[in-house]
Amino acid sequence: MDDPSRYFSDDVDEALGEFLAGFGFSRLNTSSSRVTYERDGVLISFAYFVEDLPSPWVAIDVGLSQPDDSQHLVGLWRALADEEPARRYPSWRFVDRASLDEVLQRIAREVLAVHGPRLWGSATALEALVAEQANEAETTFLRNRRQADLLRARRAHDEGRFQEAIDSFVLMDPDTLSATDRRRLYEARKQVGDVSRSEM
Repeated sequence: MDDPSRYFSDDVDEALGEFLAGFGFSRLNTSSSRVTYERDGVLISFAYFVEDLPSPWVAIDVGLSQPDDSQHLVGLWRALADEEPARRYPSWRFVDRASLDEVLQRIAREVLAVHGPRLWGSATALEALVAEQANEAETTFLRNRRQADLLRARRAHDEGRFQEAIDSFVLMDPDTLSATDRRRLYEARKQVGDVSRSEM
């Protein structure tokens, strides 16, 4: 496989730059693996990931720049319905410059021309996508943290560190604890003499 870092940004600009310029976009910044265009705070970015070599795909992100120059980007696929053929663009892989050019032409024709104006024409739509991604990230973070808390509480119980088990279990909503975990909490409280009459 050719090394895409030698040609990726040039090919993206050659295949998509003029198309995007027709919608008022200009190139904002570029690296060997990412090219970003901007129009009035609206961003569209194209990249590949080294870890996907030798057959990467072209990741398309859309989003908004912020007053502090930070960027909030989300995968364009989030804006496409599951049944929409263009949502399969992550499966369009390239292995050399010729196949990259083919992928970029498909992106221009089947993704950007069809779905782009709806997205970059509405800051509200982009803000909604950014918020959706942020909510999913927060939900995932909380779920992972709760799982870590549960494992810590169970380990403390099993190793006889009952006060630590209690302290961990009570941080969680008791209604979400399984019957087994409620039993562990009861047993830990019993061991430290902290079982109320209502629990007995």
